Amino acid sequence: MEVSGAFHSSLMFEASAELGAFIKNIPLTAADMPVISNFTAKPQINGPEIEQNLVQQMYKSVRWEESMKFILSQGINKFYEFGPGKVLKGLMRRIDSNAQVICIEKKADLEGLA
Repeated sequence: MEVSGAFHSSLMFEASAELGAFIKNIPLTAADMPVISNFTAKPQINGPEIEQNLVQQMYKSVRWEESMKFILSQGINKFYEFGPGKVLKGLMRRIDSNAQVICIEKKADLEGLA
């Protein structure tokens, strides 16, 4: 599959170190709700764990399907995709066709939710 960059590959290792150095200056405390890591497909709450996962997810493989299946297993079936395009909506359709994905591509889309 052709992609626009070396995202989530070993080529991002150096950049991930820069992110790690930057994040060290931001105090991350325990999350109010679990954060699902892209590369573990598991929930994290602990601040230092989230910090480590943010850095590692830059160069580790994404476990998107496992992450979404975990979230669905928690009774969550409504998702919002922010940004241009509807790639994630299409991927979710393959995982669970009953899941609702609302795409927010421009400011007007947000205004329509209010």
